Amino acid sequence: MLSLLRLSVLLSLFLWPCNGFAQSSAVTQAPLGTVVWIGHLSNQDRSRWEEEKFLVRHDECAPSDVECVSDLLMNIDTPDAPLLVLRGDYDQTLGQLLSRNRKDTPVSAIVTFGSESAHIPAAIDPSASKLVHLVEQTDPGAYILEARKRVSAARSATGDATLVFLENGQITGPDIGDVAFETLLYFAGYAPYSEQMLALLTAQTVWPHLPPNNKKLLADPAYIKQGTALHNVKSMFRFHYRYEPWQLKQWEFKSYTAFDLYAYRDHMAPGARYAILKNRLGQVFFMDLDTYAPFGPEIVVGLDDQSNMYHFVWFYQTKLMYSWRDEVQNLSAQPLGPFLSFKTAPPPELAVPPLMTSLLHLGGISFSREDPLSRLAPYPEPIRNVLKSEGKCIYCHQVDGFGGRAYHLDALTAQGQGGFALPLAEYSEDVMREFLYNQEAVAKKVGLTPNPVHPDVVDEFFELVKGLSTQAAPKAD
Repeated sequence: MLSLLRLSVLLSLFLWPCNGFAQSSAVTQAPLGTVVWIGHLSNQDRSRWEEEKFLVRHDECAPSDVECVSDLLMNIDTPDAPLLVLRGDYDQTLGQLLSRNRKDTPVSAIVTFGSESAHIPAAIDPSASKLVHLVEQTDPGAYILEARKRVSAARSATGDATLVFLENGQITGPDIGDVAFETLLYFAGYAPYSEQMLALLTAQTVWPHLPPNNKKLLADPAYIKQGTALHNVKSMFRFHYRYEPWQLKQWEFKSYTAFDLYAYRDHMAPGARYAILKNRLGQVFFMDLDTYAPFGPEIVVGLDDQSNMYHFVWFYQTKLMYSWRDEVQNLSAQPLGPFLSFKTAPPPELAVPPLMTSLLHLGGISFSREDPLSRLAPYPEPIRNVLKSEGKCIYCHQVDGFGGRAYHLDALTAQGQGGFALPLAEYSEDVMREFLYNQEAVAKKVGLTPNPVHPDVVDEFFELVKGLSTQAAPKAD
């Protein structure tokens, strides 16, 4: 009954200040770890590391001085590999160093940041550990595009590379910002004090390696076609990243790959008029293929050089899992996934809900000769409008065993987690009354955007749900 909204207080890196760290670090006698910092390091930043009991080795080596960099990495006094931080363009220097003296210069992670670095180290062999590149949201688009390409290439080669966006001013001033410092601590193997930030950084590093992908949609070339990225394709990306528009700088939007839904229908169910599209969030959309055919519908399954649409992702956390239970969900992921698009935008009365027509997958596509929504025919027209048009209830909730069962995706497992959208019959009368007559307060309590039923029909809809209900209280889920 509620729609998803990424709250303004949600888990973005720039929203979590540095609040201190685990108390054990203050009493540790031996160095907690080692940071090798090449380039500008302010006195304040050095003090931060030393206060956390890190050994700091620093030199403002010239970008071409391989020996200077090599000397810093040798004779480390702790058993663990150090964190290597580069403030400047050390691409060629690092590449030479790693290729010539790899065994003598192990590092736990290599961090580069800022548009002051023209390149990201590319000459990293598969045995190298994490590569991390920090950028600011206001960095030039051309730089961010290049950074994303280099991180993607490094991830393909090493399996562990991350691009992290930070708020403006975190890495461009003489001192790095609080969030930038906590981010570096995380990649040094030391958990930030903030559990939320720890969860977010973990999700950012883990998510690219999780199972979701759209390989099955790409498997048969008979259904695949290429196109120049059109306005409606870009519009979907703008909608997806509406809370993080800087993310769009990572792509050129030159071309896209699409899955031909109609060719697939002709092969799997010739003559079927209706498509049933169930996505990976448990939502379902019912599509009249004849009605939408003039607008050129297709499923976008790739953009530019990115073939896995689940890598277009952001993370969030609601306040509660259910409005009637004091439970909080784990951090959730909102990937874009393959999505329904149109070469020509349909008129407003045929506009499709973008959230419910994204995250599509081959196993969720089926066809029917009969209109699936005809099952709602016994209900009065005002109720049908709430179920399928105005409130779109049927896309997320079941009525008489028909409809969706929406949920959230756990950001660390890519598995479904609550709150689940229960069948309407399973909500208690008290819960449904709050949903319908106090929608604003319920939405605020849970952390979602309101989806009210029109006052002219809310009483009738409430009586319907009471008639469907078979229990005095909602099921535990």
